[in-house]
Amino acid sequence: MDILTLLCVNTVCQQKFNMSNKTLGIIIVICGGVLLYSDQEYAWVVSAIAIGIGTGILFWKEK
Repeated sequence: MDILTLLCVNTVCQQKFNMSNKTLGIIIVICGGVLLYSDQEYAWVVSAIAIGIGTGILFWKEK
């Protein structure tokens, strides 16, 4: 790798993303909803799991 790539990777890895449970849950639920419209055979299973996990995270109480 060249020096520019190493600098970019180091900068991205040092970023700290502070997302609340509500934001993360909404993102996962939306992704699960989008997966529902996929043409794959078992997309509805993955969608249901994503929506369930996203909803659980959404209602998780923050400390």
